[in-house]
Amino acid sequence: MGTSDSENPIIVGMINGVRQAVAEYNGNPDSRYEIELREFNTQATPGEAGAGESEIANTERLIGVVGPFALAEVESLAPAFESSGLPYVLPSVTGAGIPQDGWRNFRRLVADDRDEGRLLAAHAAGRVAGAIALVTEDSGEGRPFAEGARAELERLQRPPGRTDTIDPGSNPTALAQALVRAAPEAVLYGGGGATGKALLDALRQAEFQGLTVASHQMRDLHPEGVGGGVVSSSAGSDPAAESSSRFAGRYRNRFDSQPTAFSLEAYEGALMLLEAVEEVQGNLNAITDFLAANRMFRGDSKNYEFDDRGEPVNPPIWIYESTNGGWRLADRVEA
Repeated sequence: MGTSDSENPIIVGMINGVRQAVAEYNGNPDSRYEIELREFNTQATPGEAGAGESEIANTERLIGVVGPFALAEVESLAPAFESSGLPYVLPSVTGAGIPQDGWRNFRRLVADDRDEGRLLAAHAAGRVAGAIALVTEDSGEGRPFAEGARAELERLQRPPGRTDTIDPGSNPTALAQALVRAAPEAVLYGGGGATGKALLDALRQAEFQGLTVASHQMRDLHPEGVGGGVVSSSAGSDPAAESSSRFAGRYRNRFDSQPTAFSLEAYEGALMLLEAVEEVQGNLNAITDFLAANRMFRGDSKNYEFDDRGEPVNPPIWIYESTNGGWRLADRVEA
């Protein structure tokens, strides 16, 4: 669900991950099928329409979909995938508003925003012994993050010393000053990157001396780093991590470039579909039934297990510490 000429390097990296999986499958003499990769342009250009339900549903011998890569596209296209019986795997979408009730062809390959809140709360609790303030944006990203973070801090018997909600675009100066007076050892933030950076700037202006732990949107928006004392995360495996090294070597050999975030997850999602078609037959119902019955998959990025809704069970996240020139991989955390 994207094209190789996308201006977004992460989308190109995910598509290359799928291309890598298809090439390896087709190069195996024991494979029963010849697989063709078909790219669908979901982004409309002037005078043209993006990939629509009918174009995808009417593509002959389509055995599965990797993507979409954005929440809005999942919400738009998933009903068509479901009605057509198409299995689809999501390598990068963290929005907790999906899956909807009744979806049976869906697999998410990464932690969602609620899981990220839970895991970052556990990480913050392991970093500081004192109070943790929870600040979340009133948004589709922030609300599920808050649910996961609160539940985990309660489970750890470390309830937030203070809980606040911030509106996107609002001025966080007064909130930052109140947080400094409350003197938590860490501020845990979840939500949009722009709101998070505004809060971070206000905290620094108010001379906050503690640790700031922020959801992945902070790192996504500021890949150059935001200075010291800040931790953020990624739901996707780090291409430079040791667990990614075998895939990264093959990727570099084929594409003469470094893999991007989520390219390994896209590769593994494609392998799931290829394993299914190899085990059964090129029939959508058979593939969907196979995936429903076989919920575990051993990957390089993680060992996958899926629940009844197609959500990963206890997925990990990767922890990064900000520097003056970028982000340094620090840890991987999971339940």
